[in-house]
Amino acid sequence: MNCMEARRMVTPFIKRELSDREAEQFLRHIEHCSDCMDELDMYFTVYKALDTLESGVHNELDFQKMLEADIRFVKRGIQRRKAVKAMRSVTLIAVELLLLLSVYAGYRVRKSESEQNRVQKERTESELAKEESTELNRVQDESTDTNKAQDESTEVNSVQDESTK
Repeated sequence: MNCMEARRMVTPFIKRELSDREAEQFLRHIEHCSDCMDELDMYFTVYKALDTLESGVHNELDFQKMLEADIRFVKRGIQRRKAVKAMRSVTLIAVELLLLLSVYAGYRVRKSESEQNRVQKERTESELAKEESTELNRVQDESTDTNKAQDESTEVNSVQDESTK
């Protein structure tokens, strides 16, 4: 910032009409430029003196100390707002991370449930196949037993037929 820009900001600074960014730049400039600081001091004194006269309070005032206090007040306000903005950013990032983690956790849970369902389905299918195989073996065994019984019965009948002849 150059002196011309700083001088245009003197009155808006005193009236607190500058944005934080503009106030920061202005304060940085007047810290290093004694001419602009003198101009701020002069305008501040006139502004506060007129304000004091209008209010009707005629106490002894140290305008230099008032200006220093005003500058400190503006700097603290800027720092607080920056801290709040930083905290908002950190909070937003934390919320985004938590959201991302919850989505990932949900994905993992669903994947795990899907895997469990698949395994359960495979077990069920395997158990059904075993039951069918066992039933088929039982039916085959019964069929074999029935065939043997029929063969034995036929054999006995043949033997009886031969013995009666």
